[in-house]
Amino acid sequence: MKISTNNPDTHSNCDGEERRAEADRGGAPNEQDAASDVYPATELDLGAMPSNTAPYNHKSQPLTILRFGVDSLYLSFKGKLKDEWLELLDTTKTRAQSLDEWEQSTAQVIIGNHLFNLKDKGHGFFAYQLTNPNYNIRIAKPSERFAHMASIQLLSSAITMRGVNPLIDQIVEILSTIGTDVSVPTISRIDLFADFTNSKSPECLNSNQFVSRARRLNNYYENGKVSGWVVGQGGAISFRLYDKTLEIQHSGKDYLVPIWAEAGWDRYAPVWRAEFQLKRPVLKQVTSEDGETPSLGSLWQYATYEWLRLVSPNTNDNNRERWPTLPFWEGLQSIDWVKPTTPLNRQTPNLLPPGDDRLFVHGLGPITSYMAKNNIDSVEAALPQFLDDARRYHELIGKDTLEGYINRKVRLKNRQYCTVLNDYDEQDDR
Repeated sequence: MKISTNNPDTHSNCDGEERRAEADRGGAPNEQDAASDVYPATELDLGAMPSNTAPYNHKSQPLTILRFGVDSLYLSFKGKLKDEWLELLDTTKTRAQSLDEWEQSTAQVIIGNHLFNLKDKGHGFFAYQLTNPNYNIRIAKPSERFAHMASIQLLSSAITMRGVNPLIDQIVEILSTIGTDVSVPTISRIDLFADFTNSKSPECLNSNQFVSRARRLNNYYENGKVSGWVVGQGGAISFRLYDKTLEIQHSGKDYLVPIWAEAGWDRYAPVWRAEFQLKRPVLKQVTSEDGETPSLGSLWQYATYEWLRLVSPNTNDNNRERWPTLPFWEGLQSIDWVKPTTPLNRQTPNLLPPGDDRLFVHGLGPITSYMAKNNIDSVEAALPQFLDDARRYHELIGKDTLEGYINRKVRLKNRQYCTVLNDYDEQDDR
């Protein structure tokens, strides 16, 4: 929703510095909103997570908040893997580690009605790694020394389309199927974000305008322009401010485009993302004495008021702490995290397969090379000849037919992208 009736200039505008008229507000989270030590996810107020535009009534500049909410959520569960699932995961992992591609393609697991790819390697204490478009899951073998059964990442695209709480309910059901004594989930990391457009592009910022408790500040460039900033990289809390429209050109997350458009984006102005990553140590720091569970709003307030501010330089004052807050940062500070919204209730996009750009641009490279090599200028003529030559090549080297080679590779992609459950019994027909 647009905050001002002024039409924002969608082009970069780096002339001068934005200033505000009133004194710096400062502030901190209310104690009753602070975080607890164990952060039970079933108690955290994630149900109020907005997924589209929310009102922002700051009148000083034309800021448009398109979306805000939870980008990624990392949960930890205690419990014990059931013996029958331990055996199944061990057997499946052995197939994933096979040198035979057909065996590898069968390294898939169905839990309830959810299809997962089981990777050939574990991670640290976790012996098994399972992935699908909604989750990254790490599972530990039963151990007296290690009480945690699972570490879970709720993926950003799934949260965008379905909301946090349905995904938590679903993962609890999945873990209860394969384990016993499954605990209430605890939060090990949460990423909060806001997508916005602004008449003055953040690429115009200078390093002295970031007033933060962190010591590290990095900026990134693309095509000679600042594409993003990172504050406190690698720390318990970190912040990224980056051109999201530029990022999705590389990541393929174009499912965000219609969502932004529904929220009022004109499809021309650069969309920037402000994103805080908060890990367990910083969640402990904002814990109240009575162990109150944090709200998203209290975490956002702590991050945007106490831990980091973006300010307008005052040449008459050498103390940057007293410099006035930039109006667009005040707008981000003022986001109403309490306002409930309705989840999008859309199917999670499967971002595991390559996007159309990679398939139909980069993927045509071998065909165009073949056409140039053989002096063919018609793709209709080239494709049948390409297949005939490919078939002769595979027969010549004698390892497999073209059809057999393609079948194996498709099965491996089925597993990798979690699109189709491969039939294990088909190997007997090879």
